[in-house]
Amino acid sequence: MAEQTNIVREGIDRVSSAFERIPDEVQKVQREIQKRRKTIEKQLAGSRRDLEKRTRDIEKRTRRQVERLRTGFRRLPLTRRVDRLRTDAEKVIERGVDAFLGVLQIASKSDLDRIDRKLGQVSRKLKEIERARGNGHASA
Repeated sequence: MAEQTNIVREGIDRVSSAFERIPDEVQKVQREIQKRRKTIEKQLAGSRRDLEKRTRDIEKRTRRQVERLRTGFRRLPLTRRVDRLRTDAEKVIERGVDAFLGVLQIASKSDLDRIDRKLGQVSRKLKEIERARGNGHASA
């Protein structure tokens, strides 16, 4: 019976000892988890910075390539021809619209622009005359 009591006592001592070590083991695990968390956060921050840098680099390269393509297209004879045709078509259409508006006796945009310039000139001349008259009255 004494032997059984010793076995039970040893078991109780082991369990007690294990319970006493639990807080220390939990703290060890917590420290390890925090250490791993910090390492992962650093890796993620570095990955984020790398991703942002790569994105900026890709955007720069894409802009350069697009500009090169635009320049290349502008140099193509076909593109120049299309631009000339567009300009010619605009002139023809504008003349046609002007003629149509003339038939209807409606002022075109170019007519209105010309009238606006002339009105601006007349307005400036009137202001000069008014200033000159104002100075003449003030001295009399």
